[in-house]
Amino acid sequence: MKTKQISLFATDKMQAPTHILTGVLLQKLFDSKRHQTVAQIITALACYFSHGLLDKLAMATYHPPVADFSDVFWVLYHLAVLLITVLLLYVYGSEYKWAIALALLPDLDWVVVHSQHLFHFDIPFYNEPLLHNALHYIIDNTPGLQLLNNLPDYRELYSACIVEILLGLGILSAVKALAQRRRNIHF
Repeated sequence: MKTKQISLFATDKMQAPTHILTGVLLQKLFDSKRHQTVAQIITALACYFSHGLLDKLAMATYHPPVADFSDVFWVLYHLAVLLITVLLLYVYGSEYKWAIALALLPDLDWVVVHSQHLFHFDIPFYNEPLLHNALHYIIDNTPGLQLLNNLPDYRELYSACIVEILLGLGILSAVKALAQRRRNIHF
């Protein structure tokens, strides 16, 4: 007998580790001691916008539209995602906390929307993911970026998790390369 499938998660969105690494990368890229305020504004906007771009890319990664706790692969994959999220927050959280928070900020939408259903309360103006909807509106109306809507739908293919793993490893490599480059610059 198959257990009932429930959908408590926004499973068609990129996983937290990818957003965390992107926030770290963007803060490293735009870090400036001389123009700190400008750097922070650019980083904040880039982190918010990157969240929408990554979520669009999620169509081509493993993200089944319905959470399935009876699927061993789904459970193990999401346990691994949780462990990696905790590890990344431990490693990068203190130095890059605000970029990480901004990169994850749109996911608060899902916390608010799903909490209302789970705990039976209602915030009349917040029944939809407002931050995500705004991001997707911007992306869908930006020339060239609408092409992201044409990505293949691989959300139910186990092997599609490789796409997000490779993306995460690529971003992590860029973070490490920037850290190495900055160590070699002497003023």
